[in-house]
Amino acid sequence: MSTIARPPLYRVSVAQFAILTLVVVITVPFSADVAWSIWVGGIIHIVPHAWFGYMAFRNAGARQVRAILRDFYWGQAGKLMLIASMMILVIKVSKSTIYPVVLITFIGMVPLYIVLVERNVRGFVARN
Repeated sequence: MSTIARPPLYRVSVAQFAILTLVVVITVPFSADVAWSIWVGGIIHIVPHAWFGYMAFRNAGARQVRAILRDFYWGQAGKLMLIASMMILVIKVSKSTIYPVVLITFIGMVPLYIVLVERNVRGFVARN
């Protein structure tokens, strides 16, 4: 094998999205505003992290070291800008959003993300 394969990190975003959707569906009968806020907080976490995963691993190979490093920087910068702009957009536009629920959901997605990435990478390394 001439190069290291790219890890399938899209699976992490898909799994997070599925879990988020399940939580929202369960929450809707109790409170639509809470369900909406959970959805928003989860999406604010998933989209920027998916962007980073795409940017960080779009190049592969020993000859691509500079491009990989540049993509990591751009991926991280883009992720932070996406998070900030999405939070500002929600605060400015949405009237029915419960902001503490958005923040709690966003923070709650972090351990889920870490566990899913760890499992995905461990499975990927075991296969290769």
